[in-house]
Amino acid sequence: MPVVVLPGKQPIPGFNVKELGAAIGVGDRSAQHSLETVWQSCDRVLTAVLAATAQLKDADLDLKMPNRDRDLRGLVHDVFYKTLTWAPETGTAIPRHADSQKQEAARYRHVAGILVYGEATRAALQTRFSHVGRDDDRIVQTADGPMTLADAVTWLADHSAHHLRQIYWLMENDLGVRPRDPLDLTALPGITLQEHLW
Repeated sequence: MPVVVLPGKQPIPGFNVKELGAAIGVGDRSAQHSLETVWQSCDRVLTAVLAATAQLKDADLDLKMPNRDRDLRGLVHDVFYKTLTWAPETGTAIPRHADSQKQEAARYRHVAGILVYGEATRAALQTRFSHVGRDDDRIVQTADGPMTLADAVTWLADHSAHHLRQIYWLMENDLGVRPRDPLDLTALPGITLQEHLW
């Protein structure tokens, strides 16, 4: 994973906006949204990922990504895998191991199976965040270091939205499949889209 090391400062693993901003003296300029608002946006993204995946054929899951050694199966799996490991209820992140994650994704040979996994993940998160509000500032240990729960879910929402954009692009450009009723990610509060798709 990326690590930023600045002279005289602790290394900053991953993409932690607040820590990076503080380290270079610019602060966090992103708009602040409540955990509930960001979770609602994230849930809409997860629903859209499921809808897009349901349009795929089993063979489509083998499509290779243009930017890394990953197939479409791994891309979809990563969305739901991260949602379970990024903002845990216990406050301690579940360690990420790229090899084991890749092996787990490879078990899903059929669209139906990965849809069951995704739907179960979304249901677990709906239960977890059904009564949010007072936990916005609770510190959780993510794979990229300590963050507030609200910031962790914001990262998760941004990550999921980025992968949804990639899924839409692959469907249209490589598979010739037009997504049905695609989600307008620019209209979701609390989500910031990356400049580059790949």
